Amino acid sequence: ARLDVSERAQFYLAPGEHLLKAGRDPQGGGLCGLGSDMWVQRETTLKVGEVKYFRFSIDINGTPDIHRAD
Repeated sequence: ARLDVSERAQFYLAPGEHLLKAGRDPQGGGLCGLGSDMWVQRETTLKVGEVKYFRFSIDINGTPDIHRAD
């Protein structure tokens, strides 16, 4: 998904292990288009009926990150 500032997305995933991956958007404006082609990834496991929230961010140097937000 391509997200702009303050946008949200919901994904409905099957239970099990999942890999979240985020990086810069060369077509994006502002900080999203800056920095190297570095990607960050985080693993998470979902149980049946479980809901998890994550925050995707890019710092002033264009370095992406993913944080739990519950």
